[in-house]
Formats: sequence, C-alpha cells, structure tokens
Amino acid sequence: MRLVAVLLVTAVAGLAACGSSAGGGDDGDNSALHYQGQKRAAAQVVEDFATAIRSDDWKRICNELFSRKQRELTAGIVSESCEKEIDSYSDLDGLRLTVLNVTLENSATVDATTAAGGDASFDLKQEGGRWLIDGKSGDFTAAGEPTGDLPQGTGDEAAVTKTVLDFDQALADEDWTTLCGLFTESERGFAGSDCESDAPEEYSGGALGLTIDDVEVKHEASIGVRTGKGGGAHFTLVPEGGRWRIDSYGGTFGNG
Repeated sequence: MRLVAVLLVTAVAGLAACGSSAGGGDDGDNSALHYQGQKRAAAQVVEDFATAIRSDDWKRICNELFSRKQRELTAGIVSESCEKEIDSYSDLDGLRLTVLNVTLENSATVDATTAAGGDASFDLKQEGGRWLIDGKSGDFTAAGEPTGDLPQGTGDEAAVTKTVLDFDQALADEDWTTLCGLFTESERGFAGSDCESDAPEEYSGGALGLTIDDVEVKHEASIGVRTGKGGGAHFTLVPEGGRWRIDSYGGTFGNG
C-alpha cells in the first residue's frame, strides 16, 4: 500500500502537557509554534508524524504517535505489525505538513433513567470553563422529586454528572434562573426565545427523578494541515497515556 494520493486511515493522539514529544522536531516551518498550550502540544504531534516519516522512524510512529487503537488498526489481521505495515509510507521521504488550524473539543453524554421509568439523554459541552447542557432527548415526564444521587466519578465526569443533577433539582425548585444557567448559550435560546420567560411553561411538570446510568466524557483535538504541494489533510487526536495521540487522519498526501 503506497500513500501517495488519497489516504483515509483511523488513528489516535495522546495529550502532551505542552511542546514536542520526546525526540521531536519540526518539518521546517515550525507551524506548531503558532499555537499555545494544548493546541501547540497537539500540533506538534502532527509535525512529529511528518518528521518520523521522513526519517523512516516507523517505531516512533507506532509507539509514540499512534494510539493503541491506531496501532492495532494499522497492523491489521495480516501483517500483525504496525511497524511492518507503516513502512509502506517510505515513498513520502519528503513529506511536509503545515498546521493551519487546531480546535479542541470537550463534550460529554449522560444517559439517565427517570423515576417514571423513561430514558433520558443529555449532551454537554464545556463553555466558559463549565460543563453545560447543549442538548437533550428522551422521556422528560415529571415523576416527583430528585433522587439526591451524588455525582459519579472524579474530575470532568463528576462535573458533568453534577450539571445534570442540578438540572433536575432546578426543576423541583422551579428555579428558572439556575436552570437556564445550566444550558449552553445556543441551547438557552430555545430556538430564539427567552429562556427564563419560557422555562415555566417548558418545564412546568416538576423534577424527573433522574438516576444516572452512564457518563461518557470525550476530549479531542481536530487539526487541519496543508500537505505536499498544496494538498490538504485532517487529523483527529485524543488523549491517551498523558499525551496527545493520532486517532484518525485523511486527505491528500505527497512529497514536496
């Protein structure tokens, strides 16, 4: 398999605190240095990917830059070796990648059961440093009082859970100011209306009595790059083992 034209592969990248991964380097334009903090850390992984390909450093790509999922995917069921399969990229000995944009996304999904036995799901995003409800679906039939469950997990998982439980408590208290403050700015508009004015009618039934069933928190970096002679590509990275690692990438790759 020669990677000269269009490449679509699934990959992963772990979350480095900042700067380059070990043995790093850039591909000439230092494009990662245009960013700060985690954005720079993620961009540097992409730069390191190109550097490793130019150096035929397949071990580094597989062990340091790919996630476990990507290593397994690259190895496949035939070669059973990431390094053996990835060396087919050797014809890209002049690969250059320039990072054009980096977007960090933090999202979460909470699945819950109401006291009435219905299923409810909440989508959350980080906004202004807080986890806020960005969408919801399912059965929102009121069923009495909040369950009083404590937030599950630690860190972001606990913060996400607390937002959903606070939503149920605000329903019970008919505290529309607090309730509206738990929504992202886009969700707060209720399709252009005023949240606090419309909330009494929208949520007049009372608390749902939510029991949290599952919490999934997702962190990703999305990176757009210019490749070769004006081609474009896209990388998705996720945190793994304390670093950013490549989770997926695709686009038009070439030398020069």
